[in-house]
Amino acid sequence: MGAAVMLAAVAVTGRRLTWAKVRASLPGGVIFGVNVMAFLSALRLTSVADVLIIGALQPPLTLLLAGPMFGERVGRRDVALTLASVAGVAMVVVGTGGTRTGSLTGDLVAVASLLLFTSYFVVSKRARGSVPAIEYMAALRAADQLGRLGRCGRCDQGPPSLAVT
Repeated sequence: MGAAVMLAAVAVTGRRLTWAKVRASLPGGVIFGVNVMAFLSALRLTSVADVLIIGALQPPLTLLLAGPMFGERVGRRDVALTLASVAGVAMVVVGTGGTRTGSLTGDLVAVASLLLFTSYFVVSKRARGSVPAIEYMAALRAADQLGRLGRCGRCDQGPPSLAVT
């Protein structure tokens, strides 16, 4: 549905979705779709607390990559606030639980989701240098939906997942 809405937005605004824009957007869409599957799989395989804590590491990882890759200056304040946010997430998530219910496999899938989402962010930032936002999101959503449909097969089975059940 998101792809249809974005394609309609492209049409209504009189923009064109060229093959060059689709090609530039395709990696982000594929990475995003696989990330969603990895995230949902991690939730099935390990505790929600583990998935959220591992996912909370995305801003620091992006901070480490985005600065050097895009020439952005990362200051002490940025690092301190990022670390404080990760600590806050960990305190809230761990503070609400009591017993360890996670699994190593699920934690590793959550790490894969973290790396995929960080890759999506970096790839998207790079693609947005040549593709306007509306066209990028339309092509990205279409690629994401097609990728998940291909993985899912019959989508009346619930959300697609990488988990082997």
